[in-house]
Amino acid sequence: MNIISKIYNIFSDLILIIRVYFLYSKYEKYTMVPVKYFVFNIVLAYRFRKISGDIVEREVWRVGMIAGISEIISCKKAFLFDSFEGLPVAKSIDGLKAREWQNNPGGQYYYNNCTAEKITLMLL
Repeated sequence: MNIISKIYNIFSDLILIIRVYFLYSKYEKYTMVPVKYFVFNIVLAYRFRKISGDIVEREVWRVGMIAGISEIISCKKAFLFDSFEGLPVAKSIDGLKAREWQNNPGGQYYYNNCTAEKITLMLL
């Protein structure tokens, strides 16, 4: 690979990352995914976009992550699965951290026990 190709690839990656940060600001209220993982997931999906097949996401909450991916990779079908009813009561098998999290409804990442209303999010 020559120097021009390397520079082009670096520039393309930088543009993609900047674009994804703008997508995060657009979908931030529709995702629990922190910004660094949001960016990582979309860049990863973009790099594998040419692999045949569709996208399946489970536990979508309010669909922000897949909405961002769909704006970058519009050629794939997305199948989404969620109960929107939140998490079941944590049991001892789930571990102490799960029980502590569920018993702290005022916590930063509680999101009403991961419940969400069913919404339709139109992509622009």
